[in-house]
Amino acid sequence: YYFKIYPYTNSGSAINYKTDGNVPQTSGKTLTQQILDPGDIAILGFQSDNPDKFAFIALTNILGGTEIKFTDNGWTDDNNLSSNEGTLTWIVPSEGINKGTIITVTSDGTNWTVTQGTISSSGSPAFATAGDQIIVYQGSSSSPTLIYAFSSSPWLTTGTITSKTSYLPTGLTNGTTAHCFASTY
Repeated sequence: YYFKIYPYTNSGSAINYKTDGNVPQTSGKTLTQQILDPGDIAILGFQSDNPDKFAFIALTNILGGTEIKFTDNGWTDDNNLSSNEGTLTWIVPSEGINKGTIITVTSDGTNWTVTQGTISSSGSPAFATAGDQIIVYQGSSSSPTLIYAFSSSPWLTTGTITSKTSYLPTGLTNGTTAHCFASTY
């Protein structure tokens, strides 16, 4: 959308619009991406044997073009994402998705595919059968807006994370915006 806004003086029927000479101009963009809240997405299924696979549900309507990231990097004890594994970046299809839509993401060992939208990977996302996690966020990995976390290993409370373990991400709550299940469930 484009708008022209003219400065003016006076009020009521005596408004004097400035339309001559150089009219001040500026431009801006409307929001191109929806920012999600914690719990707007939940992981429904997780498979760590061949093929690696997970499914999630949208718990709110999500606008087309919105970018959401899924990483198997763990959350560290100093409140950061580690960077030793990989990240999947999912872009919502242009028509958006409705609340209740279930999306499945699958790896063939090399490439990742998704049932709706597009997905790309950076690093080496892969799930360990001995336990792993998926942390869902928007923005950059150095300053993520956390949406949801899932772990098939217990959340750490002390010590150093490994590729198979993670602390509960700050701002998420186990049992609502994060879930931890034993890998045998």
